Amino acid sequence: MQHIQYLSKVLRVSSFSILLIISLTKSYGQYVGINGPLTFDAFANTQSWSGGVVPFCGSNVTITIPSGVTITINNTDIDLSTCAVTITIEDGGQLAIRNTGANTSSLILGAGSSVVIEDGGSLDSRTGGGGDAVDNTIVVDGSIGWDGSDGDINNGSGSDFVINSDPLPVELLHCSVSQNGHIAEIKWATAVEINNDYFTLYKSPDGINFEEFLVVPGSGDSNEKISYSAIDSHPYSGTSYYRIKQTDFDGASETFEIMSFVNESSHFILYPNPVTDKIIVNEIVSIYDTKILDMAGRDLTKNSQFTTQGNVTVIDVSDLEIGRYIIKSPAFTENFIKR
Repeated sequence: MQHIQYLSKVLRVSSFSILLIISLTKSYGQYVGINGPLTFDAFANTQSWSGGVVPFCGSNVTITIPSGVTITINNTDIDLSTCAVTITIEDGGQLAIRNTGANTSSLILGAGSSVVIEDGGSLDSRTGGGGDAVDNTIVVDGSIGWDGSDGDINNGSGSDFVINSDPLPVELLHCSVSQNGHIAEIKWATAVEINNDYFTLYKSPDGINFEEFLVVPGSGDSNEKISYSAIDSHPYSGTSYYRIKQTDFDGASETFEIMSFVNESSHFILYPNPVTDKIIVNEIVSIYDTKILDMAGRDLTKNSQFTTQGNVTVIDVSDLEIGRYIIKSPAFTENFIKR
């Protein structure tokens, strides 16, 4: 995806300051709020756009929501449809769109606009008092790019998640994952493909930390239904999460929704979990092929000791720091918490 940095005006939401950069070569409109002109501390803290100052179209604008700041659109429509706006939600930042009862809440952006959710950023749909998630929307150039029924976006893909009005390079008909014996089978189909190079499949034990496990070639350009399938021969014990990323020949990419799968054939059990010193696997596992990883994927096996006692494997994890970890072997992958 191409991201254009507009120089007419940059509005940065920060817990410390607001930065305004005004180009002398372009005309610009003043930001005004419901209660008057924008002040320098108007976006300084987490707040609601429905009850205070909101951005108002003038020239092209970039709004950044940084770590630790939540902007809430609450039972109102923020109409920026007459200008091009780029809203960037940084790692740790959040945009929340909320409605209650019969109200609607929308962020309405003009042509050329986009909402960029960086890795670690989030877009949250909230409802209350009988409100419907489908009434929380982001509209770009007259088209709904997202609504609350699509689910929250907690981006952990390692790349930007972009909502805009550009035609999608791939129109996905469906995607699903199901059990076939001891394996997981992922299926998806496309109705349209434009400049589609390949699909990358990712898996995760927790729905947050994903690792690549397979690449499937795309079909370039197509206006006909094309079906795809892939096999994961070693799904995690318990629940596995999958997602598919599509990549164009020019390097642009799009990541699709997360799918989950419960491995009902898994017979490996870890206990106790959480654990303070020793965790037990209910079967013998290979000491040489089993690893202890932290949630960033770092190998901490050397900090643990493996022993076999009868028909079980005992792993001493007393030297690990408090936190969440992964036991990974060719036969199973499972999370545990060290206390």
